[in-house]
Formats: sequence, structure tokens, C-alpha cells
Amino acid sequence: KQIEKNVLEDADGLIKENDLEGAILAYLEYMLITGSQMPPWSAAEQKLLLGSDKVKTMLAASQNPSNQETAESAVKALEAIREKQTAGAHILTIFEANTRAAMGEPGRARDLMLDALAENPYIAGAWKDLGDFYFKNYEPYKAWLCWDTARIINPSHPLLDSVNNFENQLINKYPEFF
Repeated sequence: KQIEKNVLEDADGLIKENDLEGAILAYLEYMLITGSQMPPWSAAEQKLLLGSDKVKTMLAASQNPSNQETAESAVKALEAIREKQTAGAHILTIFEANTRAAMGEPGRARDLMLDALAENPYIAGAWKDLGDFYFKNYEPYKAWLCWDTARIINPSHPLLDSVNNFENQLINKYPEFF
């Protein structure tokens, strides 16, 4: 709980310092840690944060790409933004990792995710994604270690619903192994 509080305090401080990109990244980090929605903003904060062209560009690049061209463009944008961003750059690294995974670059995606987790090992959403990378690359043991780490951090994180459902299917289909 203290980590979550610190991230929110950082976000509020970044808004006051007019580091809008850093503030949005801190709010996104909060969401990835907790699985909760962003805390409500005042009308003035919302106008300030969502009115920034830099924030709009960053958020657009952070979306799941619809095709290879969009993915390549997003990676370039994320890399460029990350080079200039100090606060919350590891969150951009998570987005780049997921985009690179979608582009068929699992090794690079894994390395980026590990870099992000080295910055903040309490991001349950990143552990879940790392587990997905390992599972898709036929490393189920590592996948379960990552998913279980995410569960330790936040057992009720909504991103873990798919893992919990998968585990329940395995238990029902192969009870002799559990």
C-alpha cells in the first residue's frame, strides 16, 4: 500500500512541476500495480493533462498496434519519448515491450520487460505480461513463476483473471497433477 501511495504522491508532485508526461506515467504505473482506475482528477487537471500534445502522442503510442506499420511507428515514438523522459520512463519500456511482443520480437520484449521490472519490481501487470511472453515461447515454468509473482504483489489484479481461469481449467481437466 505504501508503494501505491508513493506513486500517487509522485504523480501529484509531477503535475505541480508541470511534468505532465511524468504525471500520466505515474498514474499508469499506479494502474499497473493495483489494477484500479486512475484516481479522479479535477476539471483543471484533466484539461491540463489530456490537453497536452505530448501526452496525446505518448498515449497513442502506448495503445496496442493494429498492424506491423502501426507497431513500428509506435516503437519509434516510445523510444523517442523515453529518451527525453526521466520520470516514469520504465512505464514506456513496458509499453514498448508489449508492442515488440506483438511485432514478433519476444527476446527484445522480454529484455525490455525485465529492465522495467528492475526499476520497479512491484508492477503486477508487468509480471503478468512477462509470464505471457514466457508461456508463448514455450517456457511454462518461467511463466508460472512470473504469474505467481504478480499474484503475490496483487492477488486480485484484474489482469490475472485470465491466468486464474487457465489454472482452473487445468485443475478441472487434469486434477491428478494438482
